[in-house]
Amino acid sequence: MAGGITMAEARVRLAGGGGASEALVQRSLDRVSALDGTLNAVISTAPEKSLALAHGADRRLTAGERTPVL
Repeated sequence: MAGGITMAEARVRLAGGGGASEALVQRSLDRVSALDGTLNAVISTAPEKSLALAHGADRRLTAGERTPVL
């Protein structure tokens, strides 16, 4: 689960567009930030790059592009 939702739920949100990729990435980054001090499971994150890539994915989804990854 990414930030309390299942991957199936994430897929539905992504199909709906509306900035879902950015929201899912932000939720994941927030979750890592909240838990990694305890878990020490993540070596590094790249929030700016991750959010920029998610923004691009949202633009493509809004334009109607569908790929196996999107």
